[in-house]
Amino acid sequence: MGVLDILTSLSSEEFEKYVADYVLPVLGLRVHNVVGGPYDRGCDIIAEDTRFGSRVCVQVKRYSPERKVTEKDVRNVLFGMEQHRCDRGLIVTTSDLNGPALSLARQYRIDYINGARLARMVEEQLIPLVMPKAVVAAVHQEEGSHEAVEREVRDDGVFIPLGVTNAVEVARAYLKSKGALHPQLGGVSALLKRLYVFKAKASYKLGRRRSEEAVISVDAEGEVYEGVPPLINTVNFYVEYETSREDYYSAREIAIRYITSRIVPEGAQDIKIQLKNHALAWVAALYAIRFKVGLVDVVVHVDKKGRVVKMERGRLTDDLVRGAYGGEVVRGDGYKVRLDQGNFVEELKLNEFGEVVARARAVKESYAVEVASKFFGIAGEDVRYKREGGAVKVDIFLNGHHHLAKVDENGEVVDYVVVPDAEIYEGFEKGYNIRMRALIVKTVEDGEEVVRVVTSEGVVDEKRAKRSLLRKIGSSLAGLVKKSEEYSIDTADPLNLI
Repeated sequence: MGVLDILTSLSSEEFEKYVADYVLPVLGLRVHNVVGGPYDRGCDIIAEDTRFGSRVCVQVKRYSPERKVTEKDVRNVLFGMEQHRCDRGLIVTTSDLNGPALSLARQYRIDYINGARLARMVEEQLIPLVMPKAVVAAVHQEEGSHEAVEREVRDDGVFIPLGVTNAVEVARAYLKSKGALHPQLGGVSALLKRLYVFKAKASYKLGRRRSEEAVISVDAEGEVYEGVPPLINTVNFYVEYETSREDYYSAREIAIRYITSRIVPEGAQDIKIQLKNHALAWVAALYAIRFKVGLVDVVVHVDKKGRVVKMERGRLTDDLVRGAYGGEVVRGDGYKVRLDQGNFVEELKLNEFGEVVARARAVKESYAVEVASKFFGIAGEDVRYKREGGAVKVDIFLNGHHHLAKVDENGEVVDYVVVPDAEIYEGFEKGYNIRMRALIVKTVEDGEEVVRVVTSEGVVDEKRAKRSLLRKIGSSLAGLVKKSEEYSIDTADPLNLI
């Protein structure tokens, strides 16, 4: 049973009161008085806009979907605005406006809330819903005639073991535990099952004839409550009803067993249990809480004890992702989206709901080369590059030197150095020292082993040792150099210097 089903089941007076008590305050309107009736002169309710101080004439129409608000109804609002000296007009209906009525309302700027918008407001704003007697009576009739259900039994409302706010928090926490970042509440509905309240009388013999009386309640799931739990007649969520004859008979059996075990003392004989219906109500057995999470709709089902029993999630598809973010959709360990941003590429990592959980920006290799060339003021054709995360290392070889630059994800040069190429120097071992960011060249000259440190400015340091001395101490200059971090050869690739 939907929101509009419940609202259209109210009487005209009940619906007017519902709009005045629950709907208008959500719109920022404070009710001055409820006029209503055949002599309302076009305004059912006179209200004041608390934000702008304007006086509002409200016309309330509880119509079935087939019956539409007419042009005459709109003219009545215009008449009511004049009669009650109102600045604005508002129509609230469970149905809709027909074509001429809609045109006239727009012409005179009469606001309106049709059935679809009203139902959406109730669900999204958690506006309370009144439990109409007509709906309750219809459900009673569907149950059939129970032998113990007497005509005078009334529906005493709904028992809420778990408040809707708590249920929403349970559902929200559950979604957060599943990686959801920003679950947006869409609405709440509850499955109402029967709550049978019995007045029991137990008589038995224990020395003499004795009797005890008690009131107990049993819900459709077989849970027993002593006495009558607190019942309410207004709820702030969409409701669906579930009932059956089997539930009633099962509840009676449970009540009899409970009375026998809890009230009748041990050793009693000739036990007789009489049950009389004391009240007939409902219990909010299960909430279905709707969220919009990222790109998908999610429903979390929370039972009356605050346990999540099920989560239903809409399917995340390539089309959904592409429609939301554009770019290239990549599937692997979850979803990723690559966005082309001119000289840059941004990669979005999505969770299972389609929310962005991480962003990584990267400079394109071609642009990094362009930036490095402009930085050094050169244009070499012999170019290498290596990606490092979102940055790119560029090596422009020109005139025997490597012009090295690291271009970060924002297209900025964050590190650079110029070093000579190893091939232009002779030596038995050559390579680069990362700490000094220089070329190390090892040679043998005049019986001595020589280590030279070479930068773009030429040889900046030199170390010599006689080979005969090295042989006497059972070592070599190569061994000494390897042990010396200062003169070590760490890499053959100059790109590793930045």
